[in-house]
Amino acid sequence: MFLISLLIIIYFLAPSVCYGHGFANHAQGAKATAMGGAFTAIADDPTANYYNPAGIAFLEGTRVMLGSNVFTSKKGYFESAGVSNMPGVTRGDKFNVKRDTNILPFVHITHAASEGFGLGLSGYSMWGQKNSWPDDWEGRFLPGGLKTEIASYRAQAVMSYAPMERMSFSAGVFYQWIDLHTSQRLWLPMLMSEFDYSIDGNDTGLGWIAGILFKPHENFSLGISYRSRVNHELDSLDIRIKPEMPALGIHNTRGTMRFTTPAILMMGTALSWEKFTVAFDVYWTEWSVQDRIRVKFDQPVLGVTEQVLDKKWKDTFTYGIGVEYAVTDYFFLRAGYIYDPTPVPSGTLDPMVFSGDSQLYCFGIGLEKGRFTADFSYSRIISKDRRFDNRIGEFPNPGGQRVVGDFKNASLDIFIGSLIYRF
Repeated sequence: MFLISLLIIIYFLAPSVCYGHGFANHAQGAKATAMGGAFTAIADDPTANYYNPAGIAFLEGTRVMLGSNVFTSKKGYFESAGVSNMPGVTRGDKFNVKRDTNILPFVHITHAASEGFGLGLSGYSMWGQKNSWPDDWEGRFLPGGLKTEIASYRAQAVMSYAPMERMSFSAGVFYQWIDLHTSQRLWLPMLMSEFDYSIDGNDTGLGWIAGILFKPHENFSLGISYRSRVNHELDSLDIRIKPEMPALGIHNTRGTMRFTTPAILMMGTALSWEKFTVAFDVYWTEWSVQDRIRVKFDQPVLGVTEQVLDKKWKDTFTYGIGVEYAVTDYFFLRAGYIYDPTPVPSGTLDPMVFSGDSQLYCFGIGLEKGRFTADFSYSRIISKDRRFDNRIGEFPNPGGQRVVGDFKNASLDIFIGSLIYRF
């Protein structure tokens, strides 16, 4: 059985792009997402592998979950203040972020071993971001001014143990692959010309996860889980400038960069009575690891040996609440809400991650029949508008003045479907 499970995981290990909290994706199952991600103290299906692996110890038999997230295109636009003096740009001009759709498959497998032990295997996407802007928009000279793409995937293995009837512990490791791409235009006043500039790189790393689930009463539970940060050393960046002019120091090169994905602490509680279950979660995310991005060039470009971009992101607390109502023994209704503050301060806001504080409204249903369970959810993310007026807007451009404006109407739709089979 576990050989089959391993083959399923390998099948799903395809690079994917995701969206969400900063650049985190917590949508790891239709049931949990429909309940506002408040699942740390519930963890009663195979997505326990993600939210709180300690829950695996209480799942009977072997369970396989296959599913997918469908992220519609990120909507939003930049409204110019018209002060950059760039040709053809006036106050009130709007530049829409490009739209597309991304599909993220996931698989979670749990197996109840003997004497209170449980095992779990997973393949899922944890980090990601994708913003694409028009080729002729006012901010094309800013970092990520044309495109930013973060794609990732994780393969995870965990073990849980319940030394007593109402308490369990878990620990595990994960292998993380990440791929980064960013592109923009460069304006060189000495040549009065625009150049294409892009950076690409990827790396792998290891991290760990642990969790505790405590049920002081059969209708009340508490949960906590933690996943570590992962430091990625991208030591073979592909840095390209087009067109090349080697005589002027304008040429392609290689480079290095450190990129760290943050640690996350999840804490939750859940209460059940009659046909209702209500849950509340708090996520702490160590976004402060995104303090500064430093790209070192193997060969100087225009006499410069490195590019430094201050980020100064802040740690955040995300709050989620969810409710489930059992209409019958096999049909369930769910709803949830998430408040997710942005980690990006106004002083370092840029087109890479431009969304403000976000609210997620979540809905879903669950159906059980024999050995099968099918879950579906829909979530709508609505983000607060943000004013862009900082030093990043002073990157050289044809107008010679700071780019100023507002990022507005950022939103995103998420559809999730998953199927569980119990052996």
